[in-house]
Amino acid sequence: MDQVICGDPYKYHIKNYINSQDRYNLRLVCKLYHKYLPTPEQLVYNNLSKIFGNYTSAFLEKLEQVGAIISGSFILESILEESWNGDIDIYLQSDDKYKFSILENFLYYDLRSDHESSHSEYDFMNDEINIKYHIQIIRNYKYNNKNISIININYSNNSNDFIKDTFDFDILKNIYTKNKLIMYNKDQVYSKTTQFKSTNCLSSSILRYNKYLSRGIIFNNIESITYEDINRYSNYIDLDHTIQEIIIINITDIGSHFMSKDDRFDDYRGSYYCQEISKQDDCYLISKNIQNNSKCEDICPLKMLNKKETHYHTTTWCQWGRRPYIILVLK
Repeated sequence: MDQVICGDPYKYHIKNYINSQDRYNLRLVCKLYHKYLPTPEQLVYNNLSKIFGNYTSAFLEKLEQVGAIISGSFILESILEESWNGDIDIYLQSDDKYKFSILENFLYYDLRSDHESSHSEYDFMNDEINIKYHIQIIRNYKYNNKNISIININYSNNSNDFIKDTFDFDILKNIYTKNKLIMYNKDQVYSKTTQFKSTNCLSSSILRYNKYLSRGIIFNNIESITYEDINRYSNYIDLDHTIQEIIIINITDIGSHFMSKDDRFDDYRGSYYCQEISKQDDCYLISKNIQNNSKCEDICPLKMLNKKETHYHTTTWCQWGRRPYIILVLK
């Protein structure tokens, strides 16, 4: 029996079967669908309008005046028409952390938004990829139940390059300012795929990985990441020093490396105490301050890589204080 489609075919039928990439492609090939399908720029603007209402144009004017840009999850969720309730992250070049920009004055005085908190400055350096930057201060505001972070940066290049050079996942490197959207990689955005990298703090990158994995983002290089990659990421200098470095111990070497609580082992950084590590008949490392992999936290890189090797977490002393380690035992 023949069926007759009634009403607007897109509104009542087609839109139920296509995703954000299909909508983007459909708009490119047929002008008839322009009235239904906003551009990626319009999608971002529409989400900003839901927050700032009649103040949207004024907000974007101030954004342009100070040379600030919006990037991160808010832009990505807008393009993909998702509802993640991501914060609005605004990046602003600044040499004086004590000076409030006209954008912040607009948020605080004109919009009467709440000033939630401020985070202290910190430095970051990655010699391997020649990145060095300084976060002056991060001020957090809240307006219409939306968190807005003003991130004051001091970077040798412009703010756009800061996003490109320091963000770990390419899919997040999209930039928006006053009705202009720069998409770093359209194919990754619309296919919701990217690669795992860490350009600063490994534990933060792993937490971000878990967050975006739950949001449906596919990381297509996880299976190819090696222990050497993790150790390379771990040596990047970061503020909180939650560095997790993997030490690979062959089962036959345990007796010679770990004998008593006062024993030490050496590597290229110096000597470290083992902290009550001892050898047992079953050749496992045990200690009251070592956790088996069954108790791994979400920041464990081996858990992220879905590695099945038995491993243990411990800490040792270094120049910054206690330094987290993963001791990997290979049978």
